[in-house]
Amino acid sequence: MRGIRFRSFFFALATLASFGVGCKTVVPPLETGSGGSGNDGGGSGGQVGGPDSGSPADMPSEKFSAGDMPEDGACAATSSSAKLVPLDLYVMMDSSKSMTDMDSSGKTKWDDLKNAMSSFFKDANSAGFSVALKYFPDEQSGIPETCAADADCKTAGPCDQRKACVPKGTFNKTPSTLCSTATDCGSNEECVAVQHCTMGPDCHAINCVAASDSATGCPSDCAPFMGYCRGRDICDANVYSTPTVPFGLLPDAAAALISSLNGHAPGGYTPTGPALTGALKAAQQRAKDTPDHKVAVVLVTDGLPGAFIPGMAPAACTPADVPGVASLLSGPMGFGATPAIPTFVIGIFGPCDLQQGNQQMPKEKLNMWAAAGGTKEAVLVDTSQDVTTKILEAFKMVQSKVIACEYTIPKPSVGGLDYKKVNVAFTSDNQTEPMYIHYVGSKDKCDGAVGGWYYDKPPEMGGTPTQIIACDQTCTMFKGASGAQVKIALGCATIG
Repeated sequence: MRGIRFRSFFFALATLASFGVGCKTVVPPLETGSGGSGNDGGGSGGQVGGPDSGSPADMPSEKFSAGDMPEDGACAATSSSAKLVPLDLYVMMDSSKSMTDMDSSGKTKWDDLKNAMSSFFKDANSAGFSVALKYFPDEQSGIPETCAADADCKTAGPCDQRKACVPKGTFNKTPSTLCSTATDCGSNEECVAVQHCTMGPDCHAINCVAASDSATGCPSDCAPFMGYCRGRDICDANVYSTPTVPFGLLPDAAAALISSLNGHAPGGYTPTGPALTGALKAAQQRAKDTPDHKVAVVLVTDGLPGAFIPGMAPAACTPADVPGVASLLSGPMGFGATPAIPTFVIGIFGPCDLQQGNQQMPKEKLNMWAAAGGTKEAVLVDTSQDVTTKILEAFKMVQSKVIACEYTIPKPSVGGLDYKKVNVAFTSDNQTEPMYIHYVGSKDKCDGAVGGWYYDKPPEMGGTPTQIIACDQTCTMFKGASGAQVKIALGCATIG
């Protein structure tokens, strides 16, 4: 983006006289060079050069003409203030124990996230946005981090142990069959504790199992996994629909959000499905409570859904697989809802997690979630990079992607609003005379070359609009121009 910061990218109303002065008198006409006028919403203005050469090119634009006005040559106009659609973000933040892993500079991923999130909350460009914060997993209070027996878990048992089958008299550094008891194994096998060892070359994770009668045990750099209480991580989606820090407007809410981050510590595993179910539930309620706002979920995670025993999540922790989470995000609670709730996905991983061929393959799987949530691609941050800067950039991308070109509709100072008498005008440092953008009717009528604008709920279809939305091409022009200003003019026939 050149020369424009989203929070200073202001949205103002064209001031039109309401005492018999015509639109043509008040609003300077736009010179369009040799181009022609629009025809049924599909024509374009003349070639006047791209954003760097003076004025945007190939954009649908027009000037008011006598044909747009009543017979006396004047159109009555009213004015009122207008603004960008308010953005509310429900941030679901992974605080599982893997967040204590180190980055390339020796800091934990959790410290990187705290620094980045704090910078986002304090950033001047974030002012005016409302943010709620929730962590996952939530954990049952009073339950120990590890266990040796069911009794250690109190009401959150049993105490799960990572075990695998191994042939008697042998040891194995590639255990493949998990077990709970010997009955899960073959007649010549034992069910023994899995040990984790130092990672091998090329990011190869090494685990080991050794039979009780094996002459050779696991290497000295291996140690058994400690047990984990199965019910310690909470899987109730309703818990995750209640934010740790409720929605608050930035910058005033920054202090409470940062204080919460500083007071929270990682622990537990990754019940992503219930966490996102709760986040979407909270976002839906927020959208109902504030229908003139845009609401989105932001997932920040360093892992895929998982529990202490791989592939064996507690029954309540659903959805527990990647396709299940994708269906959740695209379904009637998420991007398929009315209004749609988009989900942004920000992943923070080590180089071994991101390399092709890794069994986890987080890149393609998180991209699946982002696509299902209507945001196309996940943002992946490699811990060998400057994690704080990369995560901050990711949050700024969220800001620009959600509401860059969605605007509330101003109310006229007197009388009702005639949706057939609303126009969108654009100026910039290089485009000093207003360029009037063509109304195209709906998103599917947007032309990839010439753009335009439409209402969120087309009045032609019986809808009552609440937002004005610029087509992608027009939005790109708005974001790429220095000194960009978008204005709405009320009272003259809509140019289409």
